[in-house]
Amino acid sequence: MQKKLMRCCMTQRKTHRSRNTLQTGKKMITAAIISMLALTTLLCAHINPGLRLPVCAGSWYPDNPEELRAVLKSYTAGEPITNSFPYALIAPHAGYQFSGNIAGAAYRQVKGASYKRVIVLSASHTVHCTDPTVIPDGIYRTPLGDVPIADKEIKKLSALYPRLKHDPSVDSRDHTIELHIPFLQTVLRDFSLIPIQMGPLSWTECRAFGRALAAFTKEYPALIIVSSDLSHYPNAHDAETVDQETLNWITIGAASHLLDREKHAALLQYPNVQTTACGMVPIAVLLYYSLAVDTHDIRIIASGHSGNSGGDMKKVVGYGALAFYGDVHTIRIPDTKEKNMSENTVTDEQGKELLTLARETITAFLNNTPTPTAKTNEKLFNEPRGVFVTLRKNHDLRGCIGYIEPIKPLREAVIDNAISAAVRDTRFSPVTPDELKSISIEISVLTPPKKVASYKDIVIGKHGIILHCKNRSATFLPQVAPEQGWDLPTTLSFLASKAGLPAHIWRSDECSFEVYEAQVFNE
Repeated sequence: MQKKLMRCCMTQRKTHRSRNTLQTGKKMITAAIISMLALTTLLCAHINPGLRLPVCAGSWYPDNPEELRAVLKSYTAGEPITNSFPYALIAPHAGYQFSGNIAGAAYRQVKGASYKRVIVLSASHTVHCTDPTVIPDGIYRTPLGDVPIADKEIKKLSALYPRLKHDPSVDSRDHTIELHIPFLQTVLRDFSLIPIQMGPLSWTECRAFGRALAAFTKEYPALIIVSSDLSHYPNAHDAETVDQETLNWITIGAASHLLDREKHAALLQYPNVQTTACGMVPIAVLLYYSLAVDTHDIRIIASGHSGNSGGDMKKVVGYGALAFYGDVHTIRIPDTKEKNMSENTVTDEQGKELLTLARETITAFLNNTPTPTAKTNEKLFNEPRGVFVTLRKNHDLRGCIGYIEPIKPLREAVIDNAISAAVRDTRFSPVTPDELKSISIEISVLTPPKKVASYKDIVIGKHGIILHCKNRSATFLPQVAPEQGWDLPTTLSFLASKAGLPAHIWRSDECSFEVYEAQVFNE
């Protein structure tokens, strides 16, 4: 019996040795195959430097063509939300097992459409690039086949936007564009590709690139895809909240606000939020593009997070799908540098005197001494004018009150509003005498308001805006939007909120607008 047990144990040991040897052999074979594939990739890239080979197949998504087609077919199944095809999509770029259903919801909106070219905008996750960078020519390969790079169109885009760099290495190891190509191959036929990786850009740079794309697509119509996940690494509950906020801001076109919010993502009230959207720069470019082509029909298609697909609920990545609809043939790019008023100009010397009058008025009021008078008796100072007086301390707003309508002579309007800005702006405590020396004064002299037919007639940087809606109104001076880096949709959304109205309401027929211009004088 003991000998039988020993043989049994010896047999088990031999079996274990055989299994270990087999497993070791499999690992060696797998490693050899991976090395051969890597070597093949390098050799192919060397032989054909214009060939961009897949680097995520077999890990982020299936590498077997039949399996991949079946997976993509399931993700894109269903009907689109409208009979119209969008001109742009925002879709995630995580592994298909996590975000494939969200990306599929976006791509089913273009299923069966005919686009000759597709522009994919992404924020590079592997290589730092300061300017938008494109693969200039060649082939983009996936397990489903090859997609040609639109080299001739890229040259045209480069002429419109000279900062566009040509460097295929920026995308050679990145997943953020590659994961969209199989989806495109599933829902479209016979298209060429313009794959653009991006680094950090300011809102003005995003606007410039968005306008260049608008000019480009007027001659070369294209579907634009923005590759982006949403929040990274909050818990599931917080991700749902912060992502919904992000999606809502996107739908109102608040590009500059989103960029600023992303810049300060770590300061949001949600713990562990490292980013609100890893592709925020491409998102901003698309929003400025939509502003340039004058279309604002942006719809949320789907949203979710990695926890919905079996990931850790305490640390998730958020995903969203959006579609942009409208006619993109009309390009409207306002001249934001146009600021000169056409009537009743105040000279620089008169502006300096008004600033002196405002400071002396506030000083006298705080010290209970007589209110000063203007040193000259010029006709302009006795004309009724709209006036705002703005106080700032260390560049932060400290008070701002004024008259939009010309209800008092310019001299009296400056005196009244200087006092009101100092002690009657209910958003702030009254200015103290000791504090006044650290406060700077700004005076805005306004032209009479004029009604405009539509918000589309408003020019940021030139016009002060008055919003009227549901028996409420609010205004922003012309300098507010440029100082904050806001585009028109962002400005109107904040203006609606200032009036105590929903941020989206400015698009409705219930709202009307007036505009005015301003000469601004600063100490």
